[in-house]
Amino acid sequence: MRNNNYDWRLGFMGFLGLMGFQAFSLEQPIYLLYFSFFSFFSAFRYKFPKLKYLGLLGLLGIILYLFALTGIITV
Repeated sequence: MRNNNYDWRLGFMGFLGLMGFQAFSLEQPIYLLYFSFFSFFSAFRYKFPKLKYLGLLGLLGIILYLFALTGIITV
């Protein structure tokens, strides 16, 4: 198997996609918080400097999480 630097990025994107999918399929807004937390900290180059623009999804996830908690939208 070839060793490259793209495998962890694809895995991380898959993990974020799973968290977002779980939020809506299980109707649990807490998964939106996990989704927004991990993607938000990637914007600050916390551990994943190549995914810094993914933090915009984190901001969207935080807004969706707050809307879900207040009952504006249903998850």
